This record gives sequence, C-alpha cells and structure tokens, in this order.
Amino acid sequence: MYTYQEYYLLLGWFQLLSLCKNLTKPVNRPPQHVTLFAEQINRQAATAVLAALGLSMFHRNFESTFYKWVNESLSKELPECIEGFSFNLIENCGDFSIELVGTASFDEDDQDWACDEIFEPNRRAISIPEKYSGLQWEICLDNMQTLLIDYMKSNEKGALVLQRAEGIGIGFVDGDLIVVKKP
Repeated sequence: MYTYQEYYLLLGWFQLLSLCKNLTKPVNRPPQHVTLFAEQINRQAATAVLAALGLSMFHRNFESTFYKWVNESLSKELPECIEGFSFNLIENCGDFSIELVGTASFDEDDQDWACDEIFEPNRRAISIPEKYSGLQWEICLDNMQTLLIDYMKSNEKGALVLQRAEGIGIGFVDGDLIVVKKP
C-alpha cells in the first residue's frame, strides 16, 4: 500500500521517464517542460533520474547566473557610441567561459567589428559549467547561442539594452562570429 505522497511520487517518475523516453534526438540538456515537471516532484530524486539519463536540471541555475551577469553588466551607464555587443567564448584547457564587450562599430560583412572594443563590464567574463557547456566546443557554442537568443527575447533589463544595438554576435575568440541580431 502506498501513501498518497508515495503514489504521487511514483506517478511523477513514470511521467518524467515517459517525457524523457519520447525525446526524438539526443540532447545535452532536458527540454524546459521536462525540467519544470521534474522540479514539481522530488528535486533530489529527479536530479538522480535525469543524471542517469545523461541530463541535468542544473541548467536553470546557470541560465539565471547568465541572466544576472548580463543584467548587471549592462546596468551602468554605457558609452553612447556602442553599436554592437560581442559575446566571446573562450576555451582554456577544456573549460569554457564567456565574456561580454561593447564595440564602436558593427559590420555584418567584417567580423573584425568585434575587436573594436570600447566597453567592458566590471566582470568581463563568467565560467560556463561543464554540465552546461558539454565537453565539445560545438555543443558549448550551440547551448550559449540558444541561451543568448532566449535572453534577448526576454524583458530583462539587459535584453532591452541589447535590443537597441545595431548588432550582436557570439562565437569563439579564435573562430567565426555568429551574428544573432543585425539591423
């Protein structure tokens, strides 16, 4: 015989496993509806089940860290001549980080615009946890590009600043820059 709480927990597990089983492609992080559902049941146990499936609920923690960092970075008075922002990814001995700079120019046809730095926040960069970045640079770039685009669609204070810029790019400092916002 199960108590109501035990029954609810078991039912939740079956639903969580069903949600994860129905994922049609391999993912580095669970879809938001899976994470939100898992948080409604026992968080510690949900973390263990998702970890067994190679997924993590801790992405939401990094996402909130990222949002807070960008908001704080863009909350002080910025130079009026900023035309673009570049989110530069850095790989160092298998660890990843992301930095933010403001630039005096933006030119979609010349990626060197990102080198024309005129602004850097007090905290120029933050580390990206391995659970979020993955082990390969391609996964890190994809995850961070998705996070940046989601952030830019939000009503966060920093997102409103970014939306006024001519252009925004993201990429590795020694690679190509992906323009995620252009005029």
